[in-house]
Formats: sequence, structure tokens, C-alpha cells
Amino acid sequence: MSEPATAQQRTVVHLLRHGEVHNPDRILYGRLPDFHLSALGRQMALLAATHLADHDISHVISSPLERAQETAAPVAEMHGLTVSIDERAIEAENSFQGLPVAGGKGLLSHPLLLRKLWNPFRPSWGEPYVDMVARMQGAIDDARVMAAGHEAVIVSHQAPIWTMRCALEGRSFLHDPRKRQCSLASLTSLTYPARSCSRSPTANPPPPSSPRRSRGPVPDVRSPSPKAIRYAVGSLLAATLVAGSGALAGCSADANSIAEQARAGDQKGYVSGDGSVEKIAVGDRGEPVKLSGDTIDGGTWAMPTSQDTVVVVNVWGSWCPPCVAETPTLQKVWSDYETKAAAGGGKVAFIGIDFREDPARGQAFAKKSGVTYPSLSDESGVQILGLQGKAPSVPTTLVLDTKGRIAARVNGAVTEITLTGLIDDVLAESASS
Repeated sequence: MSEPATAQQRTVVHLLRHGEVHNPDRILYGRLPDFHLSALGRQMALLAATHLADHDISHVISSPLERAQETAAPVAEMHGLTVSIDERAIEAENSFQGLPVAGGKGLLSHPLLLRKLWNPFRPSWGEPYVDMVARMQGAIDDARVMAAGHEAVIVSHQAPIWTMRCALEGRSFLHDPRKRQCSLASLTSLTYPARSCSRSPTANPPPPSSPRRSRGPVPDVRSPSPKAIRYAVGSLLAATLVAGSGALAGCSADANSIAEQARAGDQKGYVSGDGSVEKIAVGDRGEPVKLSGDTIDGGTWAMPTSQDTVVVVNVWGSWCPPCVAETPTLQKVWSDYETKAAAGGGKVAFIGIDFREDPARGQAFAKKSGVTYPSLSDESGVQILGLQGKAPSVPTTLVLDTKGRIAARVNGAVTEITLTGLIDDVLAESASS
């Protein structure tokens, strides 16, 4: 076993959710065996491994379930490691396991099952939340010690990862499963940094409350407590969420910073950017973005094939207040450039990505708000994988050049003057080339 980390060492434990599972019957597979990754799930696993390729990974640990081991395999392979199995990282127990009740939609056809839903705090339909936290905390603590001064990856499942995060942030366990920030193949990273901040760690969360019917004691998640939580959708985002006073947040006291939003523990369901703008020089732009799929109104959309169109991509959700607030701005700018294009100006296409939301709900919001440009449905969080880690929060707006490469980003709600300026800059590039 490695020596404990010194005050100047930084240890990271990444909690990686498995990729998409082949599940044509849409049953709640829970802890059932023989549920493997789909073709897309294998791509997700490879993408996560690629994202972690330049990290100092010393240990890769997996839930015993096949889908988790298959997600862990490419991570371990890239670092020349062997996957270790930890039973404590397994999926939560669930009374509905094996039934076609994915997303809760099948419960109405099984009315006898509804009696199991009487206590969402426990929860009454499965493993108590405090038990999940207790076993996950043990797995994390052991991984932290083994990987002291380095990084470890634990491949687990949505419910255990999200419940652990709720505990670390001092949130109530009661939540809407549809709003968990724990997408397929996403990373939630717990960072134990060097004590470089002058501020004392006063934000260590208290142990979460639990109902009397829950089994066992509430685990003490305060000691030790990771100083920072980093969440990455599809393993590619870089939004920093802090549970204590974290070095990753630069010890910021800005109430609008991502760190402070997470520290507030207000359960608002989203993390918003601060409106910061990033412009990427032509020579530093990566590969073209590849986006296509079903739109929220039932149509399809794909990236323009011509090399003369600037594309604006906006990641949004009707559940996100900053997204709602910026919607009129986006629609106005879109309409302005449609008018300019009709008069012979440069071509500009707008595409939204409705993130983690039922498409019918997104479409209802778009119709009510008078939005006329299309939006891709991204209920599963897959579409955002194509944005190359450039969408750390919701909302995010990207401006793609005529080759489909990311030329600029606004992290947070965008203003009309900012977005217009970024688009015009990219159009000017095209005109001069």
C-alpha cells in the first residue's frame, strides 16, 4: 500500500459511471448479470479512457457488474493496469429489478408496486441511501490511500455516485432521479489537494439527515472530506464543483463562481457559468465538431455540409433559469442573421442542444418562447460528448467556424453584443481566407 499523501501532494479519486447498456427490453437491470455495453457504450468507455489518458492514474477499480468492468477496461489498458473489483461499488439494490419500469413509466402497469414508493427518503423501494454512502465512502477512502499522490478511477453506477455526491455536498437524499448530474460515462472527481489555500476548510458538509427507518448509522462523510468535486458529462466536461475549500476553485469567494454555486448546496439542479468568453486562435482549434440526430420537434438535423456556414451551438434546458433568461437574446440574434443572410450576408446556422430533458418538455418551452431555430434532443447526455469538453456548464454557447471547429465559447448566459461580436469575427475570418 502506498504511503499517505503529504500536505504537498494531490490525490484524486474519479467516480466514473459506466457507458450505455444494451437493453432492448428497457427493463431495470439493477444487479442482474449479463447486461453488457452497447456499441455506443463501448465508444463512451473509450472516450472516457482517452480523456483520462494523460492523467496520473495508478489504480482502476470496478463494480463487479459486467457493464462497469467493460467501461473500466480501456482506462486500465491505456495505463498498463489491471482492473480491481470492489463489491462496494456495485449498483444499488432495487425492488423493481428485472421489470420493465425504466424511468418509472412502467409502474402504472404494476399497481402493486406503487406501495413500495411510500418513503422516498429511505428509499422504501431499495437499498437505503445511508447504506450506499457508507459502502461508497469505504471504497473511496481505500482508493484514496492506495493512490496517494496520484489518481484512482472507480467505475460504478448512477445511484451510488449521485448519492455519495449528495452526502459530500450536504444535500438531502430526496431528489428527482431525472435531474441527477451523472450521465452515462460521466466523471465525478473527488480531489484531495495540497493545503495551499489560506482559508480554513469551513465548508466540510455535515452528515446528511436520514429517516428513522433507514438501517445503520449515518456515515461521517466529514472526515476526511474531499476538498473538491469535479463533474464531467461524458468524461469531457470541466465544470468544477466544490464541496469544501478547493484548490481547483482557486479559493474563490465569488458567489457566481461554479465552486460557490456548488458550495451553496441550494439544490437548484444546475451549475451556471459566469459568462466568461474564450476565443480560440485558428491554429489552436481542434477537430471539427460532429453533431446530428433527432430534434425536439420530431425532425432531424445534421451539421451543414457546405464550407461557408458559421454554426452557433447553444446547450440549454428549460429547467435552467439562465437558459430561460438568455432565450430571447438567442432568438433575436438568430433572426437578425437570417435577415442579413437574405440580404446577401454570411450564412449562420443555429442549433440548440436540449440537455437532460424530455424532448416534449423542451419543445413545449421552445414553442412558448417563440424559438424558431432547431434543437437536438439530448435526454441521455450523448450529444454533448461531441463538444470536445467545451461545455462545462449549462448554458454554454459555442461558435463554430466554417470548417466546423470551435472558434469561441461563452460559459454561461450570453449577451446580444457578445454573441454578435463573436459571430462577426468568425464570419470575417471566412471572408478574408
